[in-house]
Amino acid sequence: MTPERRRADTRSLILVGAIFFVILIVAFPLLTALILSLSLAVVAMPLQRRLCARMQPWAAATVTTTVTAAVLIGLFLAMVSLIAGNLDLLFELLRAIVAGIRNVEIDPAMVPLTPEQIAERAAALVRFVESGVSGVALGLPFLLLQLFLMLLSFYLFMLLGDRVWDDLICRLPARTRRSASKLATITVDTLYAVYVVNLEVASITFFLAIPVFFLLGYGNILFFSALSGLFQLIPFLGPQILIIILALYALAIGDPRGALIIVFLGYPLISGVADFYFRPQMMGGRVAINAVLMMIGIFGGLALLGIVGIILGPLLVTLGVAAYHILLEEVPPYRDPE
Repeated sequence: MTPERRRADTRSLILVGAIFFVILIVAFPLLTALILSLSLAVVAMPLQRRLCARMQPWAAATVTTTVTAAVLIGLFLAMVSLIAGNLDLLFELLRAIVAGIRNVEIDPAMVPLTPEQIAERAAALVRFVESGVSGVALGLPFLLLQLFLMLLSFYLFMLLGDRVWDDLICRLPARTRRSASKLATITVDTLYAVYVVNLEVASITFFLAIPVFFLLGYGNILFFSALSGLFQLIPFLGPQILIIILALYALAIGDPRGALIIVFLGYPLISGVADFYFRPQMMGGRVAINAVLMMIGIFGGLALLGIVGIILGPLLVTLGVAAYHILLEEVPPYRDPE
């Protein structure tokens, strides 16, 4: 009797696994939206639990979803307004770099490309950016659909997340349950660090950039400072791109003083202090992991998974480190009887 029941259970598990696999394949184009929704839900869950102590779970989930959506929509509209309102300035800056490259005399023995060829490649980059902006506009309907699905799934995670987690973890043996709880804690801390710490570092960068652009004297101080903070949301990569573009612009318009300010004052304040002091220190308060490993997670995630890799890359690295420590705990050192 027992073997027959065991076979039935095995078939059920195989059937359930096949169903989840089919769902994963069908919903794969929407996987990014679901992952972002789940990661945001993990960060927002403490607010949900506090509200549940004062109101019904469905009401708490509604309030948490509304507050989170309002914050995200506000940030998104602010970024779109910031960039869209200054697109002409950005393209003028890029075109000035292209024009400056055309006028540079380069030794053919040092660089195999002529200034005209370099300028043509830079102009192609400008056209690529312009086409990318147009492509985003064309893909707006699908993007809005993904955002709507994110909102619905976020609400479900808020409403049912704790219940589903309890249903799953209570079916694990005690030792396995402890390991799963450790991994869950690491996941929450890492996602908190990715979202909250990056926003805090972006805010700090905004204020640090104001004196840099004031001394630079190009005007649009608040715009360039806000752009510096916005680029900090792509850690270790975005700030460097902004620094390079601004330094090239200063050289293109014949302003060596501005280039020196950008390199020796702008880089430390806009990028260096944030990347090598504030972010590691603030993340270290939540996730006890080496800063180099965190950088590997961010770069590797960006290279393999795109923008969602900024979230999944550090998460996978921290889970890998946690799994390594669990392995050391579960498997004691081998001692030779002799």
